[in-house]
Amino acid sequence: MAAPATNTIPEDRPAFAAARGVCRAQGWEGFHAAYFLPPHKRRAVQAVCAFAAMIEQSFDRAVQAPSGGDSCGCGPGGDVAKIADHARARVEDLYSARTKLPLPAYRDDAHWTLAAVARTLRRFEIPRAAWITFIDALASHAGIARYATWRSLEEFFVRTGGSIATIIAAVLGATHSEAGEYARRVGSAARFISLLLRVRDDCARGRVSLPLEDLARFRYSERELFAGTANERLEQLIRFEADRARSMLVTGADGICWLAGDGSRMAAATYVTAQLALVDAISRKPVDVLRGRVRLTAARRWRALPDAWRLAKRQPAEPLPKLS
Repeated sequence: MAAPATNTIPEDRPAFAAARGVCRAQGWEGFHAAYFLPPHKRRAVQAVCAFAAMIEQSFDRAVQAPSGGDSCGCGPGGDVAKIADHARARVEDLYSARTKLPLPAYRDDAHWTLAAVARTLRRFEIPRAAWITFIDALASHAGIARYATWRSLEEFFVRTGGSIATIIAAVLGATHSEAGEYARRVGSAARFISLLLRVRDDCARGRVSLPLEDLARFRYSERELFAGTANERLEQLIRFEADRARSMLVTGADGICWLAGDGSRMAAATYVTAQLALVDAISRKPVDVLRGRVRLTAARRWRALPDAWRLAKRQPAEPLPKLS
């Protein structure tokens, strides 16, 4: 639940502008959906997503260049354990209002984003444990190049995407105790979809994005995956994963009716239908996953809006509308 509105302070504008810039640089998929939110909620969601991206960048840099440094403000590079400790400490500082930042004239985007997050935490009841779970999951994932089973990979999605979705649900205004569980389902699905879209990039880093049990099920080998081999078995594998992601999204969409009615439902519904459109694009041309060509056009986003509108207007006692 949102706390009473507070007066605007001079630092708000550059702080939230920096957070928005971080989201844009990361290609954040929530930009279009966020425009349905009231301004204060839109800024808050962008702030927490930017902070999450900064934390994740710290771990990525450690994996890619173990001896390098980190410049995103979340910890020293090159040591996953130290980055995790520093990120946890940063979260504790934000919640206890102990964060010390340079004077405004000397701040970079990371400093300004931290200011935006601090402002957001003062306004909304965001669970601290969700941040810690997110950080711990990233630290565990940093040293893993393969997941044997879907169950183990799904746990990673729940702890990362699900945790951030829990935080966003706190900003949007959950009106039911079960809303958080539905949000975690959507967040997990979104994380899974982002993994499907970066299969090629993960291969370049020596990482297998998909569960090994699924590769074995469709008799598609790691060697074929790394070679970018396109065949019928690959198409079956990717469609199977896309169907799984779609099922997760539809299940999570059932909880949108428990969000605040100030535009938050429409924002969440727009995000979910856009993710469903991405899944459909993956299913239509599975081979494009290996070519990095899966994109969601503006026209496709517009076509998804009627579904989003029906989903946002749905009442708890009503059946879930058919989503195209």
